[in-house]
Parts: sequence; structure tokens; C-alpha cells
Amino acid sequence: MNWFQQNRWLGTFLIVFGICTLLGLFFLFSGKSGFEEASARFNDAAVERGRLERVDPFPTDDNYRKMKVHLENYGTAPEGQQPRVNLGPDEMRKLFGDAVCADAQSGKCDLIPPAQQWMDQSNKGTEG
Repeated sequence: MNWFQQNRWLGTFLIVFGICTLLGLFFLFSGKSGFEEASARFNDAAVERGRLERVDPFPTDDNYRKMKVHLENYGTAPEGQQPRVNLGPDEMRKLFGDAVCADAQSGKCDLIPPAQQWMDQSNKGTEG
């Protein structure tokens, strides 16, 4: 302790340096837990993005060409199969259930206006 009294500047510097070092270590360790959490979230997002890229066809040239062929061939049937037809009330009922029919109890299906509009837009969108 005698050197502390002899060189006051060095003693003050060492005390301040020690306190700053302790504060720096505290912030590093507290920040590390936040980094680990953010890193885990990033890794989860990266894994999910990779899964979606494998599952969902992103618009690449190959996928665009395949889709263009499918759209050009819409309505033409492969050998031995019936050609595709536009949606009708029965198909709408199979897709969405009795909620699209105004009179489902009677056995026939007259579509409610929103369902009719959706069906018309879908049929118009699939025309060549």
C-alpha cells in the first residue's frame, strides 16, 4: 500500500482500469445471452427459409417454363382422361361445403353472391 501513496496517479489509474474492466466483462456476458438468443432466432429463420425454398417453387426459369406449359395445356386432357372443365356449383360445394349454397337443404346448390363471384373470377382466370 505504500506505493499507492507514493504514486497517486498510478493507483487511481489502476482502480479506474479495474472498474472499467469489470464493467466491460459484465456487459460482454450480459450481451452474450442476447446474442445467443438472436443467433438461435436467425438459425430458425434460415432453416425455415431453406425448407420453403425446397417446398415452394420460387420463380426460377425452369419453374416458369414448366408453369407456362401447364397453363398452355389447361383444359386438354391426357390420354384416357376427361378434359378439365370450369368450376360449377357442385365443385364449389365440394371445395367449401354447404356454406356457399343458398338452399343447401333442398339438395340443389344455388350459390350465394360472393361464392358466385369467386367462381366466375376463377373460371375467367383459367381461360386460355
